[in-house]
Amino acid sequence: MVLTGISIALGSKLGAEADGSLISTWLIGQRKCEALNLPSRTRSLVWFIFGAILGIVLPKLLTTAFNRSIFPEHRDEVARSTSPDGAVDAVMIRSDCGAPCSANYSVSIVPKGTRPHGLAGEPIFSADDMMDQRIVWKQAHLLEILYSKAFILSFQNVSYPFQTPQNGQNGIYRVEIRLSPSSPDFSYLDKNETY
Repeated sequence: MVLTGISIALGSKLGAEADGSLISTWLIGQRKCEALNLPSRTRSLVWFIFGAILGIVLPKLLTTAFNRSIFPEHRDEVARSTSPDGAVDAVMIRSDCGAPCSANYSVSIVPKGTRPHGLAGEPIFSADDMMDQRIVWKQAHLLEILYSKAFILSFQNVSYPFQTPQNGQNGIYRVEIRLSPSSPDFSYLDKNETY
């Protein structure tokens, strides 16, 4: 009720209905709610929902639209290697959204000839700022990810490439993944810097 009194005072003082500002829109809405003879609690609930939509949903929608139109993500398959037994492929994907972000590399293990998607195509490795990256099968069921430099974001050392929501991780085919940086020392930090 105090808020309504303040809004009416501001509206009459600023001539808000004529200037087309956000305050005037809000004040006009307040007056329409009053004209409908809505109870004070209902009016408060209506304005709370309106504020939540403006404050939470609208910024997320604008951010998503901005990111998709200005900085669209490009995903390219940069490497694919079939396991020695011919059952699965290790696939390296490079994702890039242009100048504001670094390239991201992810590795998935999928049934031979398929694309990474769904539960079985979840990345088992993800890194930014990667250099000299390669995927090499050491033997069936053992994959090595080689690199000289990488800022690793996530890593999983066992993959179930035939996993489905029905069988979970009980798929009989498993692959172990091993990381292999080319440097015996640091693989991301500069060893000459002091930290």
